[in-house]
Amino acid sequence: MQTACDALAIHLGKETDLLAGIDIGGLGFAGALALRNGLGFIDIRKVGSIRADVVRSLAANYELGNGVVLSKGHRLDGRHVTIIDDCLVTGGTALAAAQLLRRLGARCTHALFIFELDGLGGRERLLQGGISVHALKRLAPVQPQELPSDRP
Repeated sequence: MQTACDALAIHLGKETDLLAGIDIGGLGFAGALALRNGLGFIDIRKVGSIRADVVRSLAANYELGNGVVLSKGHRLDGRHVTIIDDCLVTGGTALAAAQLLRRLGARCTHALFIFELDGLGGRERLLQGGISVHALKRLAPVQPQELPSDRP
């Protein structure tokens, strides 16, 4: 965790004052990085995984289920929020989180990831949405291998 947080911290913009961890893999990294750097922390959850009174949800689709939500009470107007998640795949969840944060007045232009799966369009999708992307490690897609058969 410390190694990952140290590596992510290098890519935090100086303007960042809040980190938004995406449910579930990004929550621990965002919380640890927020503590390390003296920044605020927000948890972004998928609808149904949070029981508190929520602000909003958006972008119902196969990837997000019924969207993403944010607990009420966050003051986001004009705050610079960086999104953090463990893995960038298609970018749908991170983009929905950024759109929700922006609708609530935040400035959200950066996203950090531990891993990125290449070739699935996540980076391109976020760049088109005005979000810069940094991943600590990019992984090429791997084709599943057939298991050897026990039959003669």
